[in-house]
Amino acid sequence: MTGESLDLGPLDIDEFVEFWAVYPRHKDRARAEVSYRRARRVASAEVILEAARRYAAGVAGKPVSQTRWAVEFLRAEPWRSDAAPLTPRPDPSPRRRRDPSKARRAPHRTSPARPVKSVDEQKADWCRRHGITVEEYEARKDDREWIELLKRRGIVA
Repeated sequence: MTGESLDLGPLDIDEFVEFWAVYPRHKDRARAEVSYRRARRVASAEVILEAARRYAAGVAGKPVSQTRWAVEFLRAEPWRSDAAPLTPRPDPSPRRRRDPSKARRAPHRTSPARPVKSVDEQKADWCRRHGITVEEYEARKDDREWIELLKRRGIVA
């Protein structure tokens, strides 16, 4: 608001009732009434009512979600000549829904299944990776010192 206070006559409760009846969205009446009293300090009831009628005509047929609350309307002072035009709120974007005609995303492709190795093949692979023969492994697998040595080197957990 401009901060200028004009003597526009006493506030009649019927003025707000008439404004409320004209205004297109009835939400939070108590706060709207406080804002109306503030607006009446700078504008007459007729001017506010005419601005409300113009706004109501502008948002006619639009969803309620696009209509501003009365508090927002009154704080914007749309009756002033230098006020920015008060347009309806933009249409809220609808939730994105999956188009049933479109196929779902392709399933995750994994690498081809490797054949399961037998215990003997797994043992041979382990020995090859650690530089020993299967025979050496078989001869020493019960040797506690050798196993402790492998554990210290981090070869066996």
